[in-house]
Amino acid sequence: MDLLNTIKLTEKNSTFFIKIFWVIILFSFVAWLLGLFISPQGHQLDLFFLRMKDFWGDATVVTHFVCERNPYQHLGSNYPPLPYLIYYMFACVSSTPEGGYSEYYYQPAWTMLFVLFLFVNLGLLWYICAKQFQKGFSFDSMMIGLAMCLSGSMLFAFERGNAIIPAILAITIYIFYYDSECNWKKELALFCLAIAFNIKLSPAIFGVLLICSRDRRSIFKVIVYSICLFFLPFLFFEGGIHDLFRLIQNINSFASSHVGYSIINGTGLIAGYYQFVALFFGNDFEISVKTYLLFRCLSGEVSLMLFLGTFHQNEKWKQVLNLTLILLILPSVSHEYNILFLIPTTILFFKSFEEHSKWKHLQLSIDETLTFLSFIMIYFVYRCPVSDFFNQHIAVMILTMIGVYYSVKAFKNSHHILPIIFSCNRNTKT
Repeated sequence: MDLLNTIKLTEKNSTFFIKIFWVIILFSFVAWLLGLFISPQGHQLDLFFLRMKDFWGDATVVTHFVCERNPYQHLGSNYPPLPYLIYYMFACVSSTPEGGYSEYYYQPAWTMLFVLFLFVNLGLLWYICAKQFQKGFSFDSMMIGLAMCLSGSMLFAFERGNAIIPAILAITIYIFYYDSECNWKKELALFCLAIAFNIKLSPAIFGVLLICSRDRRSIFKVIVYSICLFFLPFLFFEGGIHDLFRLIQNINSFASSHVGYSIINGTGLIAGYYQFVALFFGNDFEISVKTYLLFRCLSGEVSLMLFLGTFHQNEKWKQVLNLTLILLILPSVSHEYNILFLIPTTILFFKSFEEHSKWKHLQLSIDETLTFLSFIMIYFVYRCPVSDFFNQHIAVMILTMIGVYYSVKAFKNSHHILPIIFSCNRNTKT
C-alpha cells in the first residue's frame, strides 16, 4: 500500500474538501469582522500594513507620482509605465491635496473611481474563478470565488490599494484560457499575460506555459503585446523613452532598500525560516548575513528544480504551482500581497477534485492534504495565535517542498531533465 494514499473519497463526496475550504475561509472572515466590531483597535487590525496608518498608501503615492505626468522623477517610481497611465486618469478627476499624496483619498471623485476600479476587478475575479468548475455557477464554485475575494491576503492588498489586484485578474484569465480552443478567449488570455507583465514584471515567468506547449505563434503574440504595452506609455510622459533608464535605477534602489522588510514579511523561504525560528526564540533575534546568503543560494537552486520540473508535469495545476513558487521565492524582494498569485493554482487544485470524480474513488494523498492545509493558511482571515504562526510564510515553505517533491518524482519517471528534449505530444490535464 502506498504510504501517500491515505484518504479515500467516493464520487458522491468528492467535493467535500471544496466545501470545507470555503466554509473555513468565509467563517474566518465573519469572525474577523465581528472581532473588528468588538475591538476596533484590537488584534484583528494587525491584518493590515501599519494597522491602516498608511491606508491606500500604494495607490495614493502612485497618483502623486503621476499627477504631473512625470512619475519617474521620483525615486520611488518602480512600476512600468502602464500602471501610471491608469492612475493618471484617477489623478485627472481631482486636484492635488494641500496635505500631499497621503490625502488623495479625501478627494471624493478620486475615491469613488478608485473604489469602483477595485470592485470591478474583484467582481471579474470572482466570476472567472467561479466559472472554472464543470457544473458552472454551482453554489460551491460561487463560494470558492467569494472566499478568494474576501481572503486575508486580498484584504491586505485591498488596504494597500496595490496594483497587484488587476495583475492577479489578468494572470488568472491567462492561466485559465491560454490553452483554450476558443480563439477569442485564447487571444484575450495572451493579451492579459502582457498586461500582467506590464504591471508587475514578475508574471513573465508564466510565459513558460507557452514554451511547454511549444505554441510559437502565441509566444510571438505575447512578445509583441508586451513590447507595445511597455514602450508606448512612455511616450505619454514628459521624460519619454528616456524614463526607461530612470525606471531601471528606481527598481534597483527599491530592491536594495526593501530587502530587510522582505526578509521578515515577504514570501521567500527566509521569511518562512524567520517565522519558524521566532516560534522558539521570539521576534528579537537577527538573521546573519551568512544565513541570508545561504537562503538566497537555496532559493536559486530550488527555483531551478521547479523550473525544470514544470516541463515534466502532466497536470496543469502542478505546472502553475511550480512557476508561482518561483515567482514567490526567487526575487530578493517579494511583498506579502504577491501570495495572491497562488489564486489560479488554488482553483486548478480544487478543479482537479471535480475531474477525478469521474472515477469510482478519489484518493487524496498526504502531499495533497498538505497542499489543502497550506491554502487554508494563505487565505485565512481571523487573527489568533494559531494563524499568527501557521500563516503564508509557513505555507510557502510547505508548498515549496511539495513542488520539489513533485519535480523529483517527475524526474524519476523521465529519462532526462533538460527541457529542450522533452516530448510535448502528451495532453496536459487540468
